[in-house]
Amino acid sequence: FKEWFNILVESGNIEVEIRPDDFQPIINVNGYDSPFRDLSGGEKSAISLAYRLGLTKIINERYQDVKTKDLLILDEPTDGFSQQQVNRMQEIFDTLNTAQMIIISHERTLDSFITDIFTFKKVNHQTNVVKEINLVS
Repeated sequence: FKEWFNILVESGNIEVEIRPDDFQPIINVNGYDSPFRDLSGGEKSAISLAYRLGLTKIINERYQDVKTKDLLILDEPTDGFSQQQVNRMQEIFDTLNTAQMIIISHERTLDSFITDIFTFKKVNHQTNVVKEINLVS
């Protein structure tokens, strides 16, 4: 958890730990405990993403029968992120030992980090793929 959180939030004035008994985040800003609701959107998203990645790692390490260890699906993982945080997503992706990631996002900056793009369009309550781009040369 901390590895990914520290990549996304480089500020030295915020520290987060997860309580092992109830999995609640303990947030310390400038030496004071702070409720989750008082954080910025980007800080909340960074904690949420780091938490999901940490939880996925723990599940994959502890439960050998998990069939989806090489698949990670993220829906709008950069919602609320600053441009600097979005740019750091490449570093996050590089740390993951995942064969395949499916990322649902409107963030075009992520295009430079990925190999395939599928664009969807919804018309009359029906969604179709309108464009496929393979970025691997």
